[in-house]
Amino acid sequence: MKKSVYSALAIFLICINSFAGNPFPAGSTWDAFGDSITAGDILIDYFGLVRTATGWTGVNHGIGGSTAYRQGVQIYALSVGQSTLSSSFIGTNDTSFLTTTARETAWRRILEAEYIWLLTPTKSLGQALSVTGTWANSDINPSFGIKSATNGSTATASVSGSTVYVGFWATLNNAASVNVTIDSVDKGQFTPATLYTDSQSLSTAPFAIRISGLSSGTHTVVVTLTAANASTLYLDYITSNGNQLTGAGPVLYVLTPYLTASETIAQRNTVVSNIQIAVSEISSDGLGIQLVNVTDACEANCHNGDGIHPDAAGYQIIANAMLAAIANLWNPARSPAYCSNQLYSIEVMA
Repeated sequence: MKKSVYSALAIFLICINSFAGNPFPAGSTWDAFGDSITAGDILIDYFGLVRTATGWTGVNHGIGGSTAYRQGVQIYALSVGQSTLSSSFIGTNDTSFLTTTARETAWRRILEAEYIWLLTPTKSLGQALSVTGTWANSDINPSFGIKSATNGSTATASVSGSTVYVGFWATLNNAASVNVTIDSVDKGQFTPATLYTDSQSLSTAPFAIRISGLSSGTHTVVVTLTAANASTLYLDYITSNGNQLTGAGPVLYVLTPYLTASETIAQRNTVVSNIQIAVSEISSDGLGIQLVNVTDACEANCHNGDGIHPDAAGYQIIANAMLAAIANLWNPARSPAYCSNQLYSIEVMA
């Protein structure tokens, strides 16, 4: 008889909650976004295993077949605060669409927009911006976004920090371009990504511009619609890395997908490398993002007979990888082996 997974998980609860500075003790709410791998099996999933180990409560937002497009809709519906604790585990259903460099770049910018939303409690939302020209409430995000198809229309916000983020909602074949100035310095012209129709028949998604390397302090950001080109620009927010509440949160864990039977190693590497770049960029801005290397943890051992979805041992490996990341994030001075050796000692109940 193998050990009970619940008794073994007690080790993790002691390990994680003993870390000084962990702002997410037992009882914290975790919002997990992803596809069917996150949604899980009726009997076991990594979401449940991690919750048992940490004592967190939470909401599993996983939807079978979900893509970065669909995940964006879910994420933008979440009200983000300083205590927001979330995770993103997406990519398996996007692989076959990333066939060009332009599509890879667009997909990465979609991920960055989702990460930025989850990590910035303080945003100047579209409908709160100071505007000139012709704007109306967005019909995509009507509760906070704005839209314009008139050249010369401007939207302005004051933010504080060293990196500025401007969030749009991109649409299929959108050709509208904007110019961004910061403190009257021209930062260039940008065009929201030209998208493709994904496996869920969706063709709109969030998109973000990231402008880094600024001096720390307060900045005036002006977004000007310079070339509508018969397209409508959808503007959702302007924010920055320094415009956030003080403290340790919010925190986002980003899990990298493992190789499935329906894709090549090259396709998987493309997905993972773009996730790594997106996480690295946001992390360099000082926001609370942590990569969870499920790819290497799983190798070819996470999925069951269908070649895609995890079996019980696979879900355990994914949970272990996330628990190791949690442990290392909240006590980086401690050797990762302190907890990772224990994390990988869980056995599945027979």
